[in-house]
Amino acid sequence: MNKKQKNLIIALLIIIAILLFVWILSPAQEEQPQPEQTQTEEQPQTTQSEEKAVDVREKYKQYDIPVIQTREVDEKDIQRMALSFAERFGSYSNQSSFGNITDLTNLMSQSMKAWADEYVANARKQDNYSGIYYGITTKAISGTVKVFNQQTGEAQVLVKTKRKESVESMNNSTVFYQDILISFVQEKGLWKIDSASWIKK
Repeated sequence: MNKKQKNLIIALLIIIAILLFVWILSPAQEEQPQPEQTQTEEQPQTTQSEEKAVDVREKYKQYDIPVIQTREVDEKDIQRMALSFAERFGSYSNQSSFGNITDLTNLMSQSMKAWADEYVANARKQDNYSGIYYGITTKAISGTVKVFNQQTGEAQVLVKTKRKESVESMNNSTVFYQDILISFVQEKGLWKIDSASWIKK
């Protein structure tokens, strides 16, 4: 290899070294822009406590008169309302402050509402709670429509129930069967419960 070739190789190596040096010192490549993330609206989450906060009344809401009377009421509706009312009206404890009656006044006729107000007022005056639990739970078994007349605005349903009477605790219970006769009237075009009479066991 002659001197000229050696000088050429050296010159090439120097150029390569310079280019390499410049490349190393050059700023890093700009990062590619990340695609914008689409923001989504957070959906409200229902907490477990909110899910459990549904009132017991929801169980019966579909049978309540104001709900049903958004359409024409028929015999089946009257029967279902009577079954629902019998269970609620017939379930009582001496710790519920007569809620089995006061919670149902919106379903009652003016006549029955007056009876309910007087009955609860007198019962509370005479209430001598001893601290010993007493309660009755009622389950409607069947209902027979005895009367249903749209023209006169009268209806009557006989409801057969199964009742459990408990003293001191739910474990100390007696089960018995009892019928209740529930009468309806129409007031201002709405069906209202006008009386509820327990038939003696």
